[in-house]
Amino acid sequence: MQAWLSLILLCTSSQAATLEVGPTRTYTSISDALSASSDGDRIEVDSGTYIETLDIDTNIELVGVSGAGSTGIRGTGNVITISPFAEVTIEGFTLSTTGSNDRGLDIRNATASLENIYISGFARSREGGAIRIRDGAEVTIENSNFDGNESEDDGGHVYVSDSTLIVNNSDFTDGVAEDGGGIYATDSIVELTNVLLDGNATDGVGGSLVALDGSTVSINTSDLYASEASGGYGGHIYAEDSTVTLTGTNVEFGVTAYLGGGIYAGNCTLTLDNTTFYDNLTAGGGWYGGSGGGISVEDSTVSIIGSLFSGNYCPDNGGAMFSESSTVTVSGSTFTGNSVSDSGSYGGAICIEGGSMDMTGSNVSNNSSNYIGGAFRTQDGAELTITSSTISGNESVEYGGALHHGSDGDLVIESSTFSNNSSEIGGAIRWRPNS
Repeated sequence: MQAWLSLILLCTSSQAATLEVGPTRTYTSISDALSASSDGDRIEVDSGTYIETLDIDTNIELVGVSGAGSTGIRGTGNVITISPFAEVTIEGFTLSTTGSNDRGLDIRNATASLENIYISGFARSREGGAIRIRDGAEVTIENSNFDGNESEDDGGHVYVSDSTLIVNNSDFTDGVAEDGGGIYATDSIVELTNVLLDGNATDGVGGSLVALDGSTVSINTSDLYASEASGGYGGHIYAEDSTVTLTGTNVEFGVTAYLGGGIYAGNCTLTLDNTTFYDNLTAGGGWYGGSGGGISVEDSTVSIIGSLFSGNYCPDNGGAMFSESSTVTVSGSTFTGNSVSDSGSYGGAICIEGGSMDMTGSNVSNNSSNYIGGAFRTQDGAELTITSSTISGNESVEYGGALHHGSDGDLVIESSTFSNNSSEIGGAIRWRPNS
């Protein structure tokens, strides 16, 4: 009987507790409740704004019971720091700053779930204006909003290094950074589903997102809208040495100066599945004069499946796509209404320098070039195969209304239709290797 009584007392004493915070509760500050908490406890916070800075090193749930609209934490430095090895859930808070060089959360080698969180107005001189995630952390964000956060370094909203970030049903708007106005990821896994990235900007690369150093990024049923990389590469996404997959996603109104109004990918594996690129542009002024209005790829492996490129523009090469030394496959996709405008411009829809493209079951129509190749332009040994596709209504001013094959690589056309294309020389095709 004594042994059973001892066991019952032990189990009772180890049960998780609920600690209540509020003006009339046991704890009047969140910090006091944290100091009294143990692993597994739940801290419930009444509505109000709590002026404090929190360090969390226990496995707890921190819940604003009335939600982010009426429960806030305002602090300086890192408003919330989650220490290594902690497992933490934070739900229902607005995080804001009382200073001028602050960050919402710093998460290092911990597991964190963030839900119904609103983070706005942070400006940090270092990486991660709203959140820094690093050193093996695993973070999930759901039903949250990030607005108007800034970093003078990388990641206007979120910086992720050697970690995993999963985001569902959340918005990232009007972020500003040197690189990665929205999210900056290096050597990390990033999964975004039903996410809005809107109005983010950078002085460098990747207005919406940067992926570097072996990162794996998947973006599903999301919207990338009206972001800008004034430094020259990737109006929405800049990726290097990484794997990037977009599925069921809209990429619209991205702007950059030189390469990739929507996406720039270098030495990457890039998959675009049922994805739309609409009205992205490169403005011009760089080494390439502004190429790849929709996407620009270099030394990469690219798969484009069931996707649409419409209304994309650049002054120089490839209104929809500029491909350099890459292996590209296109199936069941449409390229329409894309254009290049300079007097020496190439490829109203697609310009291919080196590498190869294999296109099957696709439609390339009503694209235009102010010089060569209304739809396609190849050069520098590029190989192009077009199978079971329709190429129609494209125009160029000088050569190759539909296609100018200026490469000494193979050109193979099978079971395809070319109609109503126009140019001064070669209304459908002009074949002139090394030109």
